[in-house]
Order: sequence, then structure tokens, then C-alpha cells
Amino acid sequence: MAGADEMRVRFLEAFDWTPPDRRMVTLAFAAGQEATVTRRCGEEAVRAGKAEEIAPPKRQAKADAEA
Repeated sequence: MAGADEMRVRFLEAFDWTPPDRRMVTLAFAAGQEATVTRRCGEEAVRAGKAEEIAPPKRQAKADAEA
């Protein structure tokens, strides 16, 4: 489940993001990929027109997972 500092997005186009505090790291997201990302990453992708915010997937009950 996404926390207050996370959001769920669907990438509409390929998007590369470098966390400001870890300049040696680049996260690459493919078009069509759905991911829970940091709010900062997600907001930058949405602003750039590369992603859209979506609702997180519904969780299955534990009994359903064990069946």
C-alpha cells in the first residue's frame, strides 16, 4: 500500500529519474509500467506528461492467496 510519501503511477512513455540525494543512481521506467514510486518521482513524471497517477491495486485476502 502506498504511503503518504509514495504514489502509484502508470508510465505513458519511458521515463528516467535520478533521485536528487543519490546522483549516481538513475531509475528507468518503461512505457506501460505501473509502479509505486516516491511522491517526488511520481509528481515529476506526471508534470512531464510521462505518467498518470492511478489507484493502488486492491489487496487480496490472505485466504485467497493460500487457495
